[in-house]
Amino acid sequence: MAWAASAFLACECAPVLGQNRAGSDWKILFDGKTTAGWRGIGKTNFPEKGWVVEDGCLKHPKAGGGGDVITVDSYANFEFEWEWRLGAGANSGVKYLVVEKRGPIAHEYQMLDDAGKAVNKNSTGSLYDLLPPVNPPVKPVGEWNRSRIRVQGKQVEHWLNGVKVLEYELESGALNAAVAKSKFKSVAGFGAKVMGPILLQDHGGEAWFRNLRIRTLPAIGTVTGAVQSSEAGAWRSLFDGQDTSSWRGFKKPGFPTKGWVAEDGCLHVLPKGGGGDVITVEPFDNFEFSWEWKASYDCNSGVKYLIREERGAVGPEYQMLDDAHNAEGKNGPQRATASLYDVLGPTSVPLRPLAEFNESRILVQGNHVEHWLNGQKVLAYELGSPDLKAAVANSKFNNTSFFGIKTQGRILLQDHGHEVWFRNLKIRPLSEK
Repeated sequence: MAWAASAFLACECAPVLGQNRAGSDWKILFDGKTTAGWRGIGKTNFPEKGWVVEDGCLKHPKAGGGGDVITVDSYANFEFEWEWRLGAGANSGVKYLVVEKRGPIAHEYQMLDDAGKAVNKNSTGSLYDLLPPVNPPVKPVGEWNRSRIRVQGKQVEHWLNGVKVLEYELESGALNAAVAKSKFKSVAGFGAKVMGPILLQDHGGEAWFRNLRIRTLPAIGTVTGAVQSSEAGAWRSLFDGQDTSSWRGFKKPGFPTKGWVAEDGCLHVLPKGGGGDVITVEPFDNFEFSWEWKASYDCNSGVKYLIREERGAVGPEYQMLDDAHNAEGKNGPQRATASLYDVLGPTSVPLRPLAEFNESRILVQGNHVEHWLNGQKVLAYELGSPDLKAAVANSKFNNTSFFGIKTQGRILLQDHGHEVWFRNLKIRPLSEK
């Protein structure tokens, strides 16, 4: 699409990022009108030339000068989202964990007009000059891309148009080896976890930014304020993208031979595939379980926990739903995504569009339970508590004597006949609270 001329890129900057997600913890970094949250790198004010606010966009004209701009605030654990597009032949990027005293040298999410070029360590979505993205779904020049950078602890993710294209760990052996072969090999401390501002690059090309927002994340190991890293065991993968040996069919010795497929790094539930529910081979009592999932249109699925097979597939369920289209979404908050199904509703539902993966987490420690969705704690309750018993009494489980009582049990992935994808399933044991 190299034919797209600069005149074609009229901005039309209507805000769209926030339309599909709820949650008040996001901080707007650019409202389409003012640059109050930004300043020039090494300067106290926003550049007087080069960068302009135009039609709700933060635009950098070709060869406009002005230099890089950074956020006024610094961040250590965060999720940063933005939309962008470039002029033909343009090269730009977003840098993070910037140490201002060493200048604009930092981790960079590359933004490039790289149509027709092979994917490499300088492609769009890469960690520039270090690590290549995996199958980056970059859109043609003239179209808007949506990107996300997530940094939590030492774990870093790059997302592009709803797809996670890169994941790495700060200070890891793999990253250090990549740095040693890069242009940053002589930069002391490059690749270390630090706190720093976000930087928008002036690389001389024509670039537009809009819908820039950020939210802070808890450091890994401080999920609730009560769970510290010293109290938690190591994370263990329950599915590496291929191996299903940590799972078996419900009340069966082996994994289903139909209905479930390991493909493209996902555990894929086929529509009306007939494979039935699957459960972990091992039981768990105090744990933190994390996974990513993507629903199909009208999908209804879920993850159950503390399941004991002799009782059937009845137990607490983290609901997973296409809330906008499935009929269950109209039956009250207690049946919404991230609810304790039919018992307790979430405080909010920061659900991503159907084409994107959601990130979910269940924490069980003693009698305390939490449901998390896309970085937000949306539900907390106590097993065996009067409040929970009252909610159970008003639910379909009112005649199930064991429902809501703490026990050791397995984790169950539901086959509800609808198409759904699971990936990055992992667990770690926790100490009893």
